[in-house]
Amino acid sequence: MVMTGPLWGGASLLALVIVTLSSLCLVCGEDDNTGTIVNIDVEAWQRIHGGGRKLLLLLCVELGKSEDAALLAKLGVTNVPTLLFLRDKSHVTYDGQIDVESMLLWIPLAAEIAVQNLGDDSFEHLTQASTGATTGDWLVAFTEPRCRQVTPMLDTVGVRFKGKVNIAEVNMSDSPGLVQRFQVKECPHLIYFRKGKMYRYGLPTMDTASIRSFLDGFYKNAKAESVPIAKSQL
Repeated sequence: MVMTGPLWGGASLLALVIVTLSSLCLVCGEDDNTGTIVNIDVEAWQRIHGGGRKLLLLLCVELGKSEDAALLAKLGVTNVPTLLFLRDKSHVTYDGQIDVESMLLWIPLAAEIAVQNLGDDSFEHLTQASTGATTGDWLVAFTEPRCRQVTPMLDTVGVRFKGKVNIAEVNMSDSPGLVQRFQVKECPHLIYFRKGKMYRYGLPTMDTASIRSFLDGFYKNAKAESVPIAKSQL
């Protein structure tokens, strides 16, 4: 079933619901010109439509029988049914109850970018981490291209914690000052900044549910470290 229509904020939405109980053979959509159902190459779709259109996928498949395991792995699909919202070069996984009302409330939140990019020049100004002052709590993920698997998780968590916790990503290669300041030695590395203290993520698994649990209160089990002062403040 393919549905098209207006989306919050004026953008258009292509909502694609795939209900295939035995296998996921094709990702299909409606051709704008002919109205016929055609195959969709997810990467090509994101590249062409980018910020202009959004793609909503509801995947209902038996993973063991899927004929496109690479696609499922690329999108991080590990459970069924799974609802995905594809944006320009990123996607968000729905992590709520599978009911229409909850999903409809989630869609406009998922349409907005929830993860900010921080670097050596912008980190302290935006987070005010060392003062614990006015910009709120921050979950910051230090990543590199080789460990960007956490990025879709950040998008998902960012939607769920919108207005409560700021979510950000730091490219370690471009931000050597922050890597040194916070003694980041692994990738990815998550630090939660809250009220002038910092808590390093140390749970044995890194997935959306675990990150949510960490922010919901499990961070209290981590050591509360004082935030190192930025060199610019010395």
